[in-house]
Amino acid sequence: MATQPKVLVFAFDLLAHYTRCLRVAELLSNEYEFLFQSSDYDAVVHQQGFSTFNCLRLAEKELVAQGCREDIMNWPGADLELVMLAQSEAIQQYQPVFVIGDMSPTLRMATERTGVKYISITNAYLSRYYDAPFEAPDFLKKLGADVADVPPFYRNKLSDMKGFMAVSRSQKEFRFLRRRYGLAKQLNLALELEGDQTWICDTKLFHPLKDNLPKDIEEIGPLRFSPKGLKEKDQVNVHPDRKTILVTMGSSGNYAWLQQLADQRFADYDFLVCGSTTEENLPENIRYFQFADFNKLMPQVDLVICHGGNGSLYQALAAGKPIICFPGFFEQLFNAERIEENGWGASYLEGTSTEDLLAAIETWVGRSLLPIAETIAKMEETQSNLLRKLTSHLLASISETELSETVA
Repeated sequence: MATQPKVLVFAFDLLAHYTRCLRVAELLSNEYEFLFQSSDYDAVVHQQGFSTFNCLRLAEKELVAQGCREDIMNWPGADLELVMLAQSEAIQQYQPVFVIGDMSPTLRMATERTGVKYISITNAYLSRYYDAPFEAPDFLKKLGADVADVPPFYRNKLSDMKGFMAVSRSQKEFRFLRRRYGLAKQLNLALELEGDQTWICDTKLFHPLKDNLPKDIEEIGPLRFSPKGLKEKDQVNVHPDRKTILVTMGSSGNYAWLQQLADQRFADYDFLVCGSTTEENLPENIRYFQFADFNKLMPQVDLVICHGGNGSLYQALAAGKPIICFPGFFEQLFNAERIEENGWGASYLEGTSTEDLLAAIETWVGRSLLPIAETIAKMEETQSNLLRKLTSHLLASISETELSETVA
C-alpha cells in the first residue's frame, strides 16, 4: 500500500477544537495520514486511529482558566517566537503536504517560513467575514483599516482605550516577528488566523456571513465528532416515559450549579450529566457519565443545558433540541446571544435562581427546532465531498507554484 501524504494538525488546547479537527481527519482519512499535536487529549486522538507528535504550544489552558479566551492573540513576544520556531521545526521534520490549524496564532508565520500550505479552521465570529456592523466607540474617531476590519472576537476589546492599547501591543508583537524573520506584514491580527484556505465551521443560519466570500474562504458547516471505542458501560439509557435533560458544560465549564437540581421541584425530570469530574450527592434522577456519543444520545433527550460552546450547541441543534446556556467567556456569551436571538433557547448567567432555572426548563423542554436541524443535515451530506474538493484545489495550487518556480 502506498504511503499517504502527511498532514500535521495544530489545534487549540481544548477538547472541542481537537474533536472538530478529528472529524476533518475522519472525513479525509482515505487520502491523507493525519498527525495531531500532542496534548492532554492524546488518548482520544489514538482511540480515533490517529497519531500524535510533540511540539511546544502556548499556555492555552491557562488562558481559558482565567476566563480570558478573547486574549488569544495577546501573548508575550518571546512565547510567540518560541512556538513559531517549534512549529517550523515540526513542519521541516515531518514534511507534510499541508498543515491544519485551529486557533493557532503563530502557525501562519510558521507555514510562511517553511513554504507549506495552511488550512485554517475557524468560527465565523473569529473571521473578518462575519456579517455584523462594527459600531466604533467615540474615541476611535478615524478608524484605520487595521482596526475597522476586525471580527467580533476582538471588537469587545476595543470598547475603551485600555483595550485598544492591548490589541495594538499584540499586533506589534506579531509585526515585530514578521520583520525579524523577513515575512510579509499583515494588516491586522485577524489575518494571522487565516490560511491559504480558511474553513468556517458554522452555518449562516446560526452565525451570518457576508455575501460573496473570497475563493479561499469556505463555509463548510459544523464539524460533529463521533467517538470510537465506547464501552458498554458508556452507553446511556434514556427512559422514554420521562422528560430527559442532557447537561454538558464541556472541558472548560462550571458544574457547581448542579446542586440546584437537588430541589424537589426538578424530580419529574431525568438529568444526564456528561463530563463532570465529581459526582455530587444528588437525587437518583440525576445520572453522571464521562463519555457518550452525542450523535446517538441527543435525539433521545428533550432539552440540552450547556455552557454555549460550539461543539455542544451544534450537537443539540443538529438533533433539533432547544438549549439553555450558562456561558462563561466571550465566545460562549456570543453563541448564547445568538441562541436567544434565533428563538432556539435561553441564556442565563452563573448564579441564576432555582426558580428561574425551573421556569426556563418548563418553557423549553420538548420543543422542536426542525429548520436548523434540517439545514445542518443538508450541509453534512455534502461535507466529505466538499473537503476533498478543497484539499484537491490546495494541492493543485502547490503544483502550479512549483511549476512556475521551475519555469522561472
